Amino acid sequence: MQFIHQLSSPAAIAKDFYLWGGNKLWAELCGVGEKDLPGMGIEQVFHPDSLEMIITGIKKKILGYPSAIKSYETFFKNNEKDKIAVHISIHGLDDPPEALLILAEPKDK
Repeated sequence: MQFIHQLSSPAAIAKDFYLWGGNKLWAELCGVGEKDLPGMGIEQVFHPDSLEMIITGIKKKILGYPSAIKSYETFFKNNEKDKIAVHISIHGLDDPPEALLILAEPKDK
């Protein structure tokens, strides 16, 4: 999981709808400290306007559906700014099994 700290984009590892951790840029998008990320549920990361779409996409990805969408235009919750528009891409990981690498790019850049 240490590799996410070397990425120049906001990045996090998620499994079972919870974050295992994320890098500093991801924490900044959420408006929280980096140490607060492990254990956060995705409902704490994604704005309610996007949550249903994200849950459906993650379920399909975990179950191996070929039609699972790999990128989304979505919104993050942010403790300071309410919501932030982001483009995310979701990638399956082999280790740990069924874990996901989620990369984000703020749309206002």
